[in-house]
This record gives sequence, C-alpha cells and structure tokens, in this order.
Amino acid sequence: NFYPIEDIRIVGNDIVRSHLPAISVLNTGTVVIDDNVIEDANLTPSGRAGESLGVATEGTFIIAGSRDVFLGENTFIETNPEKSATMAVSP
Repeated sequence: NFYPIEDIRIVGNDIVRSHLPAISVLNTGTVVIDDNVIEDANLTPSGRAGESLGVATEGTFIIAGSRDVFLGENTFIETNPEKSATMAVSP
C-alpha cells in the first residue's frame, strides 16, 4: 500500500460549526486523533466531500484508504442535533 503522508497528529483542537466533516483522513498512515472538541460538525447535508470517491459522508470524521488510525478521547457537542452530524467514521 502507498501512503504519501504518514505520522500525523491532530490533537487538542476546537472545531466548531464545520460545514463538512470535521476531520478527513485519506490515504494516510499512522494518524492520531485525540483530545479534540468537535461542536456541530458536518452541517451541510448535501454535496458533502468524499461522495465522488464513493466514501459515505454522514459522519464527523471521514477515514478512507488509511491505516493505523487511532481515535482517542474526543468530545462531541451537538447544539442542534437536527443539523449536525453524529459521531461516525466512514467507512
């Protein structure tokens, strides 16, 4: 397998009201996603990133074509559950 980007750490961020998935990890190796606060992610329900790649896009994270991805203790806040995405990983 070919992973052009490796050893990524997404740690200690506040991601608020993203209109696409809060974090997308594509074709990557060895990724840590930990200690982030994600509030109201993926607010735009149509034309979401990843659809042209055949990747489901309903979730807070998109992870596709990657290996060794660690999802740690992240906090998810939904102030408007009808519009924001729940915690999901695709695929």
